[in-house]
This record gives sequence, structure tokens and C-alpha cells, in this order.
Amino acid sequence: MTRPRDRTTGWVCAVMVVAAAGVGCSLFGAPQDALSPIPPPRLGRAAGGPPDQYTYVWGRGVLEAVTMYLPHEVMVHRITRETVTKETVRDIATRLGLEVSAEKYAAMPWIQEAGMDEGTVYMCSFEEKNVEDQRRFDCKDVEVWDYGCFIYRHRGGAPEPGKPLWEKDALSDVETKEIAERFVHESGLLPEGCEFAEVRPDCTVNAGGRRVFGVDGAAPRVLSREVVYSRRVDESELGQFRVRVNGEGEVYEVDCRVPRVVPVRRYPILGPEEARRMLRPGTIPSHIRGPATAEITSVALRYTGSEFVQPLYRFEGMAFGAKGRTELFTVVLPAARPEHFEHEPIIWQTGHTF
Repeated sequence: MTRPRDRTTGWVCAVMVVAAAGVGCSLFGAPQDALSPIPPPRLGRAAGGPPDQYTYVWGRGVLEAVTMYLPHEVMVHRITRETVTKETVRDIATRLGLEVSAEKYAAMPWIQEAGMDEGTVYMCSFEEKNVEDQRRFDCKDVEVWDYGCFIYRHRGGAPEPGKPLWEKDALSDVETKEIAERFVHESGLLPEGCEFAEVRPDCTVNAGGRRVFGVDGAAPRVLSREVVYSRRVDESELGQFRVRVNGEGEVYEVDCRVPRVVPVRRYPILGPEEARRMLRPGTIPSHIRGPATAEITSVALRYTGSEFVQPLYRFEGMAFGAKGRTELFTVVLPAARPEHFEHEPIIWQTGHTF
């Protein structure tokens, strides 16, 4: 399975449907201590195949390992929002190295009332070329959200079939990291608290000649790589800053998913075994098309939310079905103890993780 990506908003969409089986409804009333109730996170259900028929089990030694380092409680944060003006957009665009002419700036509205599920966003295109011919149209897009995240895309810099970059292999991990490090140093756009995490393939061409995003075991060619910087709080990933570099050495996408937040209070979380018991079949797509044993090999905490930013459990591993069929899986589950939610979460609806 490839790493999912929402190329429209810059969010990673998660998969989640949680039945309340094994959790009594009495848990979802008033909190049993002085902690104020918080709304449950809203997460989307991804398409791509029939619902799984997994039975989740621990890989050897995984539970013992994660129990040693996972905290018993984590800080819940609240998103802070600030109106995005054209001054904000111009500042980010300039630091990205884009040309913002006086004429362009004068034509931009002071603010945009572009509302989306996750907040208000100001969208603008710069350095537009070949506007009269959509087949050759090229521009550099900047989208800035009111909670501090933004995404930049150079349309002409993305590897696409039929264009020269499609025939150009990505630079090495070392070269890519050097370019990203130089970019974050010169632009000053890396959010405070972010540290280098990894370099990984971004756009790849698989054995069938099709473009996929992320790691694909069958992909013989890597066309671009991304350098990931991560901000962590209490062993949980609060957000990522990603710099994507093509085979020409150009930074053609910058994806900042580190929200502007203020801490609220610490909330207790489910233990990893409690969370594992709450995982139910039918929550994620599966191509095994039958019963499978889902062996958990990795567990991590990641933040999510649109008002309150709270932790999710992220379980990853390999599912084993009949006749030797296997597939990788990733499934998420709210980590806060359910008695601290405002209401019982039967189905986690649209949402995203940072």
C-alpha cells in the first residue's frame, strides 16, 4: 500500500470507523475528574478496496517495547487562528524565492473568504506562464491557512508523464538533504521546534510505468525525494514540514503541516493494549478479500484535530491472509481515554492528521 496523500489541501487523510464495542456508554457522560470534555477527533474513511476482515495481533516484542516509552498522558492543544492577509502571503512567497510584482500585489485582495473544513485559506498563483495555452500552463501556487500551515507547488517542477522531468531520476539522499537544508536556512520558513527526521522517495514510477507517491516496493525509479522535518511533543508527532526536490535539484513543493497551537491541559490516554483491543474489522480498505491476521509491528502517537489538537494511535504492520496473500496496513485510533470526550464517537467522520 502506498502512503496516502491529499494533493488538494496538503493533508494526510486517515482511515477510521470505530464501533463502541467494548466501551460502555456510561463512559461518555461527564468526566470523572476536573478535566473539561473535548470533542472527539473527526477522521475520514478512505476508499480503495473492500473493508478489511482483520484480526489485530501484536508482533513479537512490540507491545513490550512500546509500553516502555509511551506516556500515560499527553498535552491536548488548541488551534490558534490569525487572519491571513495578502501581506502574509507575499512574505511567504518572497521567502520561497518567488517574484511578487508590484502590479500583482496591488491586484490581490486584502483577505480571501475561502472557507474549507479545516479553516480559512488564502490561495494565490505567481509567475504564471503560457496562460493562453492550458497544455503548457505553468505557475507557482501558494496556499496559506489561518492556523499557520501552508503549501507551495510549482506546477512545472512536478514530474509528470510526457514532460522532461519524467525522464530525470531523483538526486541522491545526500544531495537532496543538502538542498533542503540550504533552503530552510535561507528561507527561514522551518517552524520552531522542527528537527530533521528522514529523506524518503516522493514521486516514483512503479514496474508498470505508473506514477505513485511514497514508497512502493516494486518501484524501480525514483523521480523526486522529500526531506521531512518533524516537530514532536511528548513522544507524539505534532506536525511535519516537508521539502520536495525534483531531479533538477529544484525545490518544487513545500508542505508545512505544523499548526499554530497553545497547550490546554494534559489528558490520560489509552494504554497500547487497550487501544489494540478497540481495533475492529471493517475500518480500512483491504485487497486480501477475506479473513486476515494483522500483525502490528509499529506503534506511534500523532496529533490530529481542527479545534482541539489531540493524539492518535497509529498502528502499522503486515496482514496475512489465505494462500500466502499479504499487504501492509496502517490504522489509527483516538488515543485520549473515551470518558473525556463530549459525546460517544460511533463513526469518526471527515478529518485529517498533521
